[in-house]
Amino acid sequence: MRGFARGLLAVALLGVGRAGEALTMAESATGSQRPGLQFVCRCLLALGRREEARAKLEAVEPEHRGEDLLFALGALDRLQARFERAIGREYPDAGDFYKLARVLAHRGEAARADATLLQALQRGFPIAEVVADADALPLRATEAYRRWTAPDPPVDP
Repeated sequence: MRGFARGLLAVALLGVGRAGEALTMAESATGSQRPGLQFVCRCLLALGRREEARAKLEAVEPEHRGEDLLFALGALDRLQARFERAIGREYPDAGDFYKLARVLAHRGEAARADATLLQALQRGFPIAEVVADADALPLRATEAYRRWTAPDPPVDP
């Protein structure tokens, strides 16, 4: 099987919950089609090998570390700093406000998470994505979440 096919198969295997096989396939892929370290980290996390995933992620340049991996590894300080920088730019994205709110909620900073979630929603971040996000469970305790998921959500934030 060629490197390209191995890489695609590895991604498919991880997608159906066969992380061990995905990891083996990824490691046997060669050339430019070999899945990167982030993929290997995802496989390791799925296998419960958290410390090994953390060590491999350290080899990835900070700006290329996936937010989902950092979140899964509990690197909340790094993520908070990244999103605070992003919303400090001239034209911040609603998604960055949401991601910061999620991090703040996981850190137990309920008041800041609530205010930041409200800013995300006011900037057009879809409440449906918040409702569907399994990592947003701590945000569901905020006033902004309750207000926007009420039977009559605000028309004008």
